Amino acid sequence: MEETRTTNAEPVIQDKIYRLTSSKGTVAGLLNGRTSSVVTLKEDGMTIITSPKRLNNLPEINYKDIMSVTMSVKMSWYFMFLAVFTCITVILPILCIWMGMNQKIVITLNNGIQTTMYSSSKSMAEQFVNDLNMRRASAKI
Repeated sequence: MEETRTTNAEPVIQDKIYRLTSSKGTVAGLLNGRTSSVVTLKEDGMTIITSPKRLNNLPEINYKDIMSVTMSVKMSWYFMFLAVFTCITVILPILCIWMGMNQKIVITLNNGIQTTMYSSSKSMAEQFVNDLNMRRASAKI
């Protein structure tokens, strides 16, 4: 006698970890001025560990609570100052502007609370936002 089993197994979504680091001068600071976020995308939500600690306002977010995810470009004040300071040459201001570009990722919740992360890598930021939107869409189903 053969036994057949039918299961409605959903595809298992594995946890994914993103390390988003900004360029120098993104936040006010005497020595470094960088932000670093370690974001773990889990099956039902995400956890965020941000350094410096004062910027870690939402440690856990459920995908169903996210209203929107936007990405924009933010220039670092440190590299903007260097670009103005080195305006005598042609190539140095362009290099400073390129090095100071950050991708600003803003996650807005249904209750209006926002959390912000920065990434100096555009491809990493786009990959994170695409993966987050995919998980949000699967959580709404």
